[in-house]
Amino acid sequence: MITERFLMRNTMIVVLVMTVFMLVGGCAPPEPVDPQPPTPLRHDTSTNVSGAANLEDSPVMALVNGKPIYMRQLYDVLVRGQGLAMGQQLIVTEIVKQEADRNNVALEPQDIEREHQRMLADTFSTVEEPQQRERLLAQFLQEKQMPRVTWDMAVERNALLRKMVLPRLNVTDESLQREYTEHFGRRVQVRHIEVESLNEAQRMLNMLMDGEDFVELVRKYSKNPSAANGGLLPPISAASELPPAMLQVAMALSQEGQISSPVKVGYAFHILRLEKIIPAKNVTFEDARVALEDLVRQKMATHAQQQLLVELMRQAKYEYVDELIKQLDAADKNRLR
Repeated sequence: MITERFLMRNTMIVVLVMTVFMLVGGCAPPEPVDPQPPTPLRHDTSTNVSGAANLEDSPVMALVNGKPIYMRQLYDVLVRGQGLAMGQQLIVTEIVKQEADRNNVALEPQDIEREHQRMLADTFSTVEEPQQRERLLAQFLQEKQMPRVTWDMAVERNALLRKMVLPRLNVTDESLQREYTEHFGRRVQVRHIEVESLNEAQRMLNMLMDGEDFVELVRKYSKNPSAANGGLLPPISAASELPPAMLQVAMALSQEGQISSPVKVGYAFHILRLEKIIPAKNVTFEDARVALEDLVRQKMATHAQQQLLVELMRQAKYEYVDELIKQLDAADKNRLR
């Protein structure tokens, strides 16, 4: 398989879930916690969020022909629907906020906006127009029935984590050179089909020679998540994180529309088609150095954010107090056993 960080980030659904719930790039439920989360402290209490021991003691939400619907009923429905997942989000956010307070880190509106735009760019990396990214985000959240608040919480959390880790990062000349090659050297953009055998790859080539459309074949037969995007990959440079065989073939393509022979990567086979060549830019390394340092630092920050969050979650202690949430948590643990 091609490196997950390179390919999976270009599948809208997978990457959005990764971005919102795990800071960067694997698909997971909305709980950006360490694979071995801290054990909740036991706390025996029958207190609930509404503060009502009996349904009639709860505030009334609405009257229907004179008959009340209580807030506790609404609460139970909402909690059973998304309460545990949202509760986990709130816990993680609170842990990050407490660490930010200990480090005297506070956010300005521009920090939030930068992080929002960064996450949009990472999630919809093949879309250049900011308003189109916003529309895609709204569409995705609606399709998955995710409230916008989940995205906003992730933005705030990521922005705090990023602001905490940035001062700790050390940028090397080697990393700057790689970034220079990535951004200012010759690049190519390709589409690819991934299949499971050499025979299947040869069948794809035969169909292409018979005039079949490459993008249609990708959507019908490719096993890679990028099939949802017609197999289109972001621009590739000599410094890109691809398996060596695939990188070599991609960089050797020289004419738009050119199709490669099958390339073996792990247990899979790939066929590449060159979409366009992006010539090297006439910018010297020294002229670009300041901009490169910022780019490298931002990339390093993403990995450092993950490490910091994992460490914070290992150290944290939390407890569920609400009885319904405790029941849902216990049921969830039993389901995963």
